[in-house]
Amino acid sequence: MRTFKNLCLSFLFLGLAACSGGGGGGSDITESGFSGPDPIKVTITAQKTTLPANLQHFLPDLGSPFTTEVTVEVQRADGSPIPNGTPVQMQVDNISVGGVTKLDDPDTDDFNEFLGCRIENNVVVLESCTLFGALDNETSSGKATYFFTSSDQPGTARLTATATDPNSGKQVKATLDITVISSAGTG
Repeated sequence: MRTFKNLCLSFLFLGLAACSGGGGGGSDITESGFSGPDPIKVTITAQKTTLPANLQHFLPDLGSPFTTEVTVEVQRADGSPIPNGTPVQMQVDNISVGGVTKLDDPDTDDFNEFLGCRIENNVVVLESCTLFGALDNETSSGKATYFFTSSDQPGTARLTATATDPNSGKQVKATLDITVISSAGTG
């Protein structure tokens, strides 16, 4: 009986030890961090974080001073990439400063995602062009690529990239500020 009692107390102690350090519900969104088993981490980087104002409203162009490539990387806790096709959403909080596009999808003949323009008879319809304040993309080798193009207004735009942790279902995000400065003599 004494052995049984000691065994029960041992299990009780182990159960209490396993519960220690808990508490708190927390938010469903974490800032560039880890959550749950095998958590993910989201990071966001840009080739340039300061761009001149785009006074002549040039379309996105990789060789342009008004466009910068933005990379979102989504990794597991061990540093390995999340599976291809994992959805990532990019949001821009101040679209008067600029907006985002993504690589063109070759399966869409009537819209060029990189330019943000409708295509008719293989011609860009300029009045249809727009930069996006929110845009979905998917990972390839753990990365999703966007392109930020400045507008004619100086200021700061905060980019927020969000991905959902497949294990916990929680959204994990990262932010990056891009500053658009006055561009006297540029363009």
